[in-house]
Amino acid sequence: MVSISEPTTTHRYEHRSDLPFGSPEEEHVPGLPPVWTGAIPPGIDDMPPGPELAAWLSVVDPTTLSGHDRVSLLRAHQRLVSHFQAQMYRDMTAVKAVLQSGDNVDDHVHASFAAEAEIRAALAWSRRRTENELSFAIDLESRHPTLMRALESGGIDVARAKAIDSGTAHLPRRVAESVCHTVLPEASDLTVGQVQARVRTLAVAAEPEEAESRYEEAHERRRVVLEPTQDGTGNVLAMDLSPAAATAVTHRIAGLARRAAAADDPRTPDQVRADVFVDLILGNRSRRTTVGETPYAARRSADVEIRVDLTTLMGLNERPADIPGFGPVISEIARKTADEPTSQWRFTATYPHTGRPVSTGKLNRRPSAAQGRQVRAQQPTCVFPGCRAPATDCDLDHTKPWQAGGATETNNLAPLCRHDHRIKGEAGWSYAQKPNGDVVWHSPLGHRYVRTRPPP
Repeated sequence: MVSISEPTTTHRYEHRSDLPFGSPEEEHVPGLPPVWTGAIPPGIDDMPPGPELAAWLSVVDPTTLSGHDRVSLLRAHQRLVSHFQAQMYRDMTAVKAVLQSGDNVDDHVHASFAAEAEIRAALAWSRRRTENELSFAIDLESRHPTLMRALESGGIDVARAKAIDSGTAHLPRRVAESVCHTVLPEASDLTVGQVQARVRTLAVAAEPEEAESRYEEAHERRRVVLEPTQDGTGNVLAMDLSPAAATAVTHRIAGLARRAAAADDPRTPDQVRADVFVDLILGNRSRRTTVGETPYAARRSADVEIRVDLTTLMGLNERPADIPGFGPVISEIARKTADEPTSQWRFTATYPHTGRPVSTGKLNRRPSAAQGRQVRAQQPTCVFPGCRAPATDCDLDHTKPWQAGGATETNNLAPLCRHDHRIKGEAGWSYAQKPNGDVVWHSPLGHRYVRTRPPP
């Protein structure tokens, strides 16, 4: 086995003046390869993880690299971390396998129990962590070999792999592997939250009856729980609400908080929302719970949107709908929401295969301005890569700044949450919108990131 502290081919580390990237330092510790300075090795972005990549990374001095190359170095290290974490999970199942083949352990349960004890002692882990990690390792080996290969190749990291594994745990193995095959090609470009939402969508679409049954059972358990904290405060949790109720409550509190916060308010937005929640429940009418002289209770709630496939809305299939910022919901919820005459919701009906809006509608609510409706229908969440903030809570940003002559037209507007709006304005980022709905961002370090339209 080649040590990761040594190059696999020595000629790569010879001092050559014709190399397009830096040169090795003349003096180095005997037995170790020279340190490359000035630029990353050529082709490192495409180099598969393993001993050779590890050898290269061990001799690159990041302090001598450009900002652009430091990002490439970061990605290479991430691929290598994923690769060796996959190897660690293989090692864990190997420990279980050798114990299962022993004379004293002859079944899966006892082998897992014995392996947990061995791994726990060897790595100084807690019992809970050992149980969770070994269970995940066994899942990768038995239920998700495709996922294991993707982790081993550096295509995804452990957090995304665990999101896929946990999101498919309730599915039959065949269906779980099908979901895995579908989501893996896009997983590396999604955040963990986006992976979780995508897996939920695919799982609901694959097993709609099972998804509806699980939803009904969970909704039966809805409750409010008081949870004291170690700091002397308390959490009030409303659990297992319907998606419609949970999202409507959250949007109403957020909308009222935005109206209540004065320019000189010393509270953070989170604190304002918490105070609004308490005052609404207790019926307080203090200064902090009014907008001018108008009590919160008299104000209209914030816009909430549900996006649904047109054929699903017609009852022709059971594809899941989507609530921006929440995620997929079963088709029956979408149909019931659209049918409620007193609903506060807006809906966007989309074409089944493209996800492009067919029409937008209101459900007993005053609509936003026509341009705002169209922009938010086209882009249901903040358009910064990985952000899932619903468009209804976002600023409408001029892609080409208004000060630079950018028109106030739908094709020059996009939703950006307040945080990412500041990134564009203050951190040197820029973006362009494509006709297919993709948004291409350019970072100040010279990298290009594509925020693709969510799959229908």
